[in-house]
Amino acid sequence: MLVSFLILNTVYGQQKERLRIALLDFSTPGGLSKMETITLGNRLRSMLVKTKAFLVIERGKMEEILNEQGFQKTGCTTTECAVEIGRLLNVQKMVSGSIGKVGQTYTVDISLIDVATSQIERSFFRDYKGEIDGLLDMMEVIANQISSSVVQPEKPPVKEEKIYNLSVKSNPVGAQIFINNKSAGQTPFNSKVREGLRLEIRIKKENYQDYVRSFTVSDDVNINANLEFTEEYKQELARKGKEQRGEQITEEKGGGSTWLWIGGGAVLVGGAAYLLLPKGDTGTEPNGGNGDTGFPQPPPRPPQ
Repeated sequence: MLVSFLILNTVYGQQKERLRIALLDFSTPGGLSKMETITLGNRLRSMLVKTKAFLVIERGKMEEILNEQGFQKTGCTTTECAVEIGRLLNVQKMVSGSIGKVGQTYTVDISLIDVATSQIERSFFRDYKGEIDGLLDMMEVIANQISSSVVQPEKPPVKEEKIYNLSVKSNPVGAQIFINNKSAGQTPFNSKVREGLRLEIRIKKENYQDYVRSFTVSDDVNINANLEFTEEYKQELARKGKEQRGEQITEEKGGGSTWLWIGGGAVLVGGAAYLLLPKGDTGTEPNGGNGDTGFPQPPPRPPQ
């Protein structure tokens, strides 16, 4: 007895992922001989092995263990008896059932019993009209039903989620960051992002052009954005620079000619140069503008 028990536990220990199951001989209220019920039971046992969902104890091995225990399974048709045998065999599930005949119809009733809870877990029944050998094919159908009822479909392995670093810097600093059109803070900015995530990074700062970058995360991301002035702001800076240097240029048209006033003088565009000098300390008028010089007279200087 000890040797048989150790052999069973060794086999089970090597294949823990499959349920341990044993099958009792079918009972029959009539219509089948004992040999026929044993043959059909052996077919069901083979079909259970074929599903690869169970570790099925052979009928001969089961008889050997029960005999060593002094257990007589003759007439064992109740759930309690099946559970007791299952505990002796150290299995998780027991299959018991009966095959009868009513007129020309065979009836097959099978119970799947959980040994730990002593409860009937599932019941399967089929009716068959025809020659008795047609029941052999039915055993495969029932075996597949039993397998489907206790074995959950394998879930695809969960891909390990990878996390990467996201670093965003800008020159100048303090620019606003928008990630997928949502405000995320200011530069410098650091965060964690998931692999495969699709991102659009937008960096905004007043008087600077937007910096935009779109990508799918596959590694650490480092963004160093050198922001550039907008064209409008460049023009404004240029104008302010000229004002600060006293180089304001004013354009005026008079007498059909174009004059440019630069500082204290005026220049005739497309004609002779005419230089107006500021009044001296004596209060004399600026040079030019009389008929002796031959130079045209510029228009009055526009207010500044």
